[in-house]
Amino acid sequence: MQNYLLGIIISICGNVLISISLNIQKYAHVRQAQRGSKPYYTSAMWWCGVVLMGIGELGNFAAYGFAPASLIAPLGCVSVIGQKSLIASFIFFLRTETIKVWFFSVQIEQPQDLVTLFSLFVDAFT
Repeated sequence: MQNYLLGIIISICGNVLISISLNIQKYAHVRQAQRGSKPYYTSAMWWCGVVLMGIGELGNFAAYGFAPASLIAPLGCVSVIGQKSLIASFIFFLRTETIKVWFFSVQIEQPQDLVTLFSLFVDAFT
C-alpha cells in the first residue's frame, strides 16, 4: 500500500511537470511568433520546456514501478484537464493583459477573481 502511494505521488509530480513544460513551450512559440525572427528550437525557454517534459515523463515511467497502471494512467488524464483549465489560465493571466482559456478558445478580458473565471468555465458547458 505504501508503494502505491509513492507511485501516485511520483505520477502527480510528473504530470504537473509535464503540464508546466507544455505551457512553457506554448509561451516560447507565441513569443517567437511575435518576434518573427528565429525558429522556436533556438529558444532557451523552449528547450527548458523540453527538459521539464522529459523529467516529467521519467517520473511517470518510474511511477509504474510502484503502482499498477490502473492507478497511474487515470492521473495522466486528469492532468490534461488540469493543464488546460488551471495552469494555462494562470500562466497566461500573469503574462498577458487578457487571459485565454485555450480549452474552449474563448477570450476573456481581465477577470478579477477565480469565481468569475469559474463561472465562465461552467457557462461553457451549458
